[in-house]
Amino acid sequence: MQLSTLFKFLIGDRQAILTIAATPRAIWIGLLLVLTGGLARNYDKEPLLHQPQHVFGPLIVSALIGTGLFVILYGPVSIRGLRGPGSLRAYLIFMTLYWMTAPMAWLYGIPTERMTDIVTATELNLWTLALVSVWRVLLIARVASVIFGAPMWIMLILTCAFSNVIVTGVLVVTPFPVINIMGGIELTRSEQLISEIATTIFALSFITIPALVLGSLVVLALAKGSWQVPAVSRDEAKPRVARGVIALTLAALVLWSAPLPWTQPAQSLRYKTERALVSGDLAEGVAMMASHGRAAYPMHWDPPPRRLYGESEPDALEVLQLALEHSGDEAGWIAEIYAEKLAARMRWWVFMETDFLPFAEVMLAVDAGPRLMYEHRRWLQEESLRDESDEARMALRELRSSARRYAEENDLSW
Repeated sequence: MQLSTLFKFLIGDRQAILTIAATPRAIWIGLLLVLTGGLARNYDKEPLLHQPQHVFGPLIVSALIGTGLFVILYGPVSIRGLRGPGSLRAYLIFMTLYWMTAPMAWLYGIPTERMTDIVTATELNLWTLALVSVWRVLLIARVASVIFGAPMWIMLILTCAFSNVIVTGVLVVTPFPVINIMGGIELTRSEQLISEIATTIFALSFITIPALVLGSLVVLALAKGSWQVPAVSRDEAKPRVARGVIALTLAALVLWSAPLPWTQPAQSLRYKTERALVSGDLAEGVAMMASHGRAAYPMHWDPPPRRLYGESEPDALEVLQLALEHSGDEAGWIAEIYAEKLAARMRWWVFMETDFLPFAEVMLAVDAGPRLMYEHRRWLQEESLRDESDEARMALRELRSSARRYAEENDLSW
């Protein structure tokens, strides 16, 4: 198994697939490559010291998904008389080839968040996800077609059916596609992109279930194959992993580990801060943010609660009130972030919240308040307060006045 074999494998070359399948020790290279994929995904996104599962978790997840795929792809041809080396050997060969697709995940390691704004980075990440997903589905179908000797279209239908089940299941238990609809909550542009894509994928996955089920039933009736991986006799030398492949694998581990001393301090600080905020120790969390400053945290970090995922802790109003207690500009960035979070729920505060005064007070106190009130002027103009006290009505008038002043100062239409 040469270095060129790995690259040819990633584009579906038949001989490369068979060469890797016939190389017993290639499975260990596959396992190490999965680790490199975990590092590439998360070296700049997750606190690996506190949550090492982001590196080692992909091994478990890939083992489960790969096992499911093996059953789906090997089962039909095995039932119809496939003569091979036995189910266990066939399984190990399939998993070796499945894990060898891990270098695709290196694309996730491109630091798009550090290279551009959050909206563009989100778009690039979504396109990368689409590319890798389609690439992996096609390659796995090709791999199964080659080693099981079955038509490509049969393996592709079964692979798509299995992938559809996984994607639909994940999206069913993920709340974010309908958060903005159910809660009257406005999302940022990057959040809207993720929500829209997730909703579209869920709809497509759901409506294609009948076609994939029907196609799978047809495939189960027609699936035939013949084992294609050549057996190595005892007298023959077993294929070995070339030094170039080992060197590339170790180099990938070093490459994706090298940035950790620079990326992990920010991720570790984020983890500790979020843990304090979510656990209810708001004073400590706000103090950490104020003392370290925005630059000490990951770029584009969105502290909890995150609207897209339906988080409710911590209370954004309480965090904002604590941030306003800090003197000077040390907590200005905290106030701006949490003012944005509060303003995104403008409809809730104006139309449903019984205690409107605390919300109005902080919005009048933060520098970003007039801008945010202008951006949400429709609710200020059209909605009436549930709390009809004189103080609440006066506060609402002051918010409207601040929004009008902002419009006048910036030559904006009201």
